[in-house]
Amino acid sequence: MSDENETAPGPNDVTESLRSVIGDRYLTYALSTIMHRALPDARDGLKPVHRRILYAMSRLRLSLLSRTKPGCCITVSQGEAGMKKL
Repeated sequence: MSDENETAPGPNDVTESLRSVIGDRYLTYALSTIMHRALPDARDGLKPVHRRILYAMSRLRLSLLSRTKPGCCITVSQGEAGMKKL
């Protein structure tokens, strides 16, 4: 029995090997991840994760001169979800 949903390739259809398509897509994803997560920004030299930590610390009013506050390390590491509990 033949499946009625199968159609013959049309003039605009492109046939590529699955290996080359997956390889190209993975390379694109890997380069995007490196560019957006692993490389420091040229403006301030910070990676996105470090920028988020500093932002959370500023929202909690933590600085080098402030006194220590219990539980702030956990709150900063949890990010925005942790700050909403305060």
